Amino acid sequence: MAKISRGSYRTFQDNLLVAQGFLKIQFYLRDLLTTGGKASVGVLQSLSTELMEAAGFGPGGLEGFIREKVGPEVEARLNAADQKLIQRRIDTWLKRNQGRFEEMVRTVKAVSLAYERGLPLQAIVVTTSAFEAYVQDTVIEAIASNSYIERRFNVEAEKNLFYDDVKSSEFDAHRAVGRAALRAYDLSDAPRLKTLLEKCLGGKVRALEGEGATTYRRLLAYRNLAAHKAGIVDQRFKMATGYSGPVGKPVILHREFVEGGLRFFAGLVDEIQDKLENQRATK
Repeated sequence: MAKISRGSYRTFQDNLLVAQGFLKIQFYLRDLLTTGGKASVGVLQSLSTELMEAAGFGPGGLEGFIREKVGPEVEARLNAADQKLIQRRIDTWLKRNQGRFEEMVRTVKAVSLAYERGLPLQAIVVTTSAFEAYVQDTVIEAIASNSYIERRFNVEAEKNLFYDDVKSSEFDAHRAVGRAALRAYDLSDAPRLKTLLEKCLGGKVRALEGEGATTYRRLLAYRNLAAHKAGIVDQRFKMATGYSGPVGKPVILHREFVEGGLRFFAGLVDEIQDKLENQRATK
């Protein structure tokens, strides 16, 4: 079996959780802004109601109990009060809090933009960058720790090895070979990535076969759009992805697409790690 640790794999999984967290936040924000929290806060409220029902407060739990016992008295007092006086007090309160309402509107708008644009795109950015870091660290470690894998990259190392590779590897010659070999491959190019991984694994990478390479290119295009264009669509991005939205506008991402992208990277990393851990030494 190949000598390979799980440190880089665990780091990728941690970053994947962060990306999934962005999508969860996006779901909660959308729910709060569009339904008042029925699917998020409403679930907690429902659990609370069920608990109070079980405790003996009757149908509707504590809320139902208050509504039944206190509601009639509150309604009676409001009906008996001076309606004009109540309206003046309400108008005064609204005027006094106008600034707070305006700030709330600005906050809601900013939050709305975050859930529509920023959070799903950042989920792709985090996952894509974490994948690249995983590949870099894992390939270098695999080459440095397994002589039969290192031999597969002799040609690349001979062409690309520099003193800086040795120095940055703390004068570990095997890690230096790994750094030099990695430099020969462009991780943003799906065919080159596939060639690198297949040479390292000693076999095919199923996740990058067929549509897998296209999926990889599309996800990287979204990451690059975030990094270089702040998520604003340009013609180059449209040509690279087939995106149908207008040029000059923020890219719109559906949750299903982002979740599919995260699953793609998770599956690709699982395949790489599994095949490395189960790879037998060759002459």
